[in-house]
Amino acid sequence: MLRDRNLGISCLIVSCFAVGTFGVLQLQPMLLQELLNYPVETSGFIMAPRGIASAVVLIMAAPLMDKLDNRIMIFVGLVLNAIGVWQMSRYSLEIDPFWIILPSLIQGAGLGLVFAPLSKMAFSTLRPELIPGGTAMFNLCRTIGSSIGIAVINTYFSYVKQLEWQSLGGALSLDNKLLQDYAAVKSEAITNTKFLEQIAALLKQQSTMLAFVYCFMLMVFIYLTLMLLLPLLREKTKSSTS
Repeated sequence: MLRDRNLGISCLIVSCFAVGTFGVLQLQPMLLQELLNYPVETSGFIMAPRGIASAVVLIMAAPLMDKLDNRIMIFVGLVLNAIGVWQMSRYSLEIDPFWIILPSLIQGAGLGLVFAPLSKMAFSTLRPELIPGGTAMFNLCRTIGSSIGIAVINTYFSYVKQLEWQSLGGALSLDNKLLQDYAAVKSEAITNTKFLEQIAALLKQQSTMLAFVYCFMLMVFIYLTLMLLLPLLREKTKSSTS
């Protein structure tokens, strides 16, 4: 089955695409609840627009798949995903809820423009007797990609978090002028246990925030890289039908 170029390339694209998609779906609730202190219900409501946007775009895109080049639709979808996640890479601890919802809407629209056209192209040149097996292969690659994505993103997140913690913490010393000034503003002695606990909490917050940012940037890179594979897909022609 994978000798069919469309199916093989589509399986590769959907696997890598799932890495970024499910990576975002895992990281964003962690960010909202652990760093921004959003309740679970609020986090769910804030993430809901992504699914709504995806459903609306899927409905709108369905009649267009027979009229437009599906590779263009997939390209636009990848661009929207890259833009949405790039906006997430600009998050900070003072982010407004609007700037959490807007990138989710953009990414959700991109999801709708990728999955449906990609599914169509995956089987467009496949022989009819191979379509059931090809469908199972395509869905298997998407599932494996999501599982690998969660594992890879978790590992990368933990690595970057520890690396940034060491980088930021390495600059904290008793002779650090900025730390001395901050202690003076807080009217605390720099060696005070309570003050040091506050600094440790801030250090954890900032290193964790940087880990989220770098993970989102990694996903942007994945989406942009996948665009290079689109020219390898081919639209169904009369010759391939016969």
